[in-house]
Amino acid sequence: MTLDDVDKQIWARVTDVPEVSLVVAIISAILNVFIPGLGTTVTACAAKENVSKTQLMMALVQFFTTYVLVGWVLSIYWGYLIVMKSRNAQNQNMRPAPGGGHGFDDPH
Repeated sequence: MTLDDVDKQIWARVTDVPEVSLVVAIISAILNVFIPGLGTTVTACAAKENVSKTQLMMALVQFFTTYVLVGWVLSIYWGYLIVMKSRNAQNQNMRPAPGGGHGFDDPH
């Protein structure tokens, strides 16, 4: 069985978690461990963009498949994705601006 481009595009879209603050991401990851899907729901609703309907559907999948442990594993993985995306965004925001990070031309 091989993955074609459509499969890869769908997986990329589903795993594209919304960007949230690092605090919200950590709380969501913890919630996902104890109540699968709840942290994903919080993240979907707290997104900097619009509410992510794809992530809300993933939250339902996580919650309703918990009884076979699939939802719990997915929920923990989604918590990891949420935290990593927030950490990467925070690291990019902390990089100094080109030219020394002053934000203006310093003649000295």
